[in-house]
Amino acid sequence: MYNYHESLGLAYLYFLRYDDARAQFMSALKLTKPETQEQIGIYNTLGIINRDQDYQDSSRVYFERALTLANKIGHKPWIGVLSGNLGYYYWKVNQYGKARKLITLDCEISTETKQWGSAINALHLLIDMDLQIGKVDAAQAKLLQIEGLLKETGYVTDLYSVYYRARTAVLEAQGQYKEALESYRIVARYNDTLSRRSDIENMKKIEFQVNFEKKQAEVSLLREKKKRDELKITVLVGLVIVVFLIFLISLNVVRKRRKREKEIAALRHTQVEQELRSAEKEMHKILSNLMEKNQLVEQLTEEIDQFQSLESDQSREEKDKLFDRLQSFTLLTDDDWLEFKKLFEKLNPGFFTRVLSHFPDLTNAEIRLTALVKLNLSNLEMARVLGISPDSVRKTSLRLRKKLNMELHEELVKFILTL
Repeated sequence: MYNYHESLGLAYLYFLRYDDARAQFMSALKLTKPETQEQIGIYNTLGIINRDQDYQDSSRVYFERALTLANKIGHKPWIGVLSGNLGYYYWKVNQYGKARKLITLDCEISTETKQWGSAINALHLLIDMDLQIGKVDAAQAKLLQIEGLLKETGYVTDLYSVYYRARTAVLEAQGQYKEALESYRIVARYNDTLSRRSDIENMKKIEFQVNFEKKQAEVSLLREKKKRDELKITVLVGLVIVVFLIFLISLNVVRKRRKREKEIAALRHTQVEQELRSAEKEMHKILSNLMEKNQLVEQLTEEIDQFQSLESDQSREEKDKLFDRLQSFTLLTDDDWLEFKKLFEKLNPGFFTRVLSHFPDLTNAEIRLTALVKLNLSNLEMARVLGISPDSVRKTSLRLRKKLNMELHEELVKFILTL
């Protein structure tokens, strides 16, 4: 991964895509171990990228980090290169003392390690510094050093261009303007050559980038088409799955509805059967009650008949029992009322006739109330007999008193007992 990021960063740097190159070198930096030559190289490259983008301060930081690591491992070639880079920074910011010290070190190490190009560039900067402070002889001596180093390098256009620039500056400082002009013309020819070479190289770079971007666009189109096709397939598969799920859900809903309908039908059938059984039981109960009441009425009728023919203490006792039974009678239906009325007439013959003769406009509820008052029952007992609330009994009693023009309940009771 380190080699991948480094190679890609160098490729971006070759095409002057500094931001992309910086990103790749930063990624590679995360994969290197401290104090390694790879890390030194990355720091140096980042410094060059920032220097070319005119981020001078940040370039200095990267060069210093790289130089610190190079000093730790004692790597002379890197110490020389980085000293030169830092010296060039200080020369650009006019700190000539620091610049001279570092560039001199670069020149010495580069010469020792036979890095001729780096040594020639370092001597060129030192010549410029010497000329700035008027040391023409020192500059002349360094120019001779460059001439000696050029013999070691062979013919390298860039280095000869550096030499003739330095030579032009020295000749001009010595007052040899004719020779300086001739030297400058050589520099111009070298610069034209380098410029044409640079233009050709830049054109090739541009052509390569255009073709590369064209290929990238074609690849992107193919990828987009592939994504669209995959999306279509995914959507179709999703639709099939959704339709299948809807079918399963619908089938399950229908199955549950049918099951629920069957359960409801079974429940209704069971409920109907229970209601029929309940109605049958209730009917038997009612018939049983009627039979018991009929038997009781017959029994009471016989007893009353005996009471009317007998005046003994025993008949009086039986008459009291009949009175008690009437008091506990329950009047819930018309049949119950008829039975009660029949028994009551036997106990109090002519009572209802006397009531209606005095007050013919009484309702059935008020007539029943008079009978219960005759039996001397309380409101609560009357309510239990009639199957209504005590409040309803009081309201009926109030209406009865109004019809009889009586204000107090005691007056009503006293009047009815006299009938």
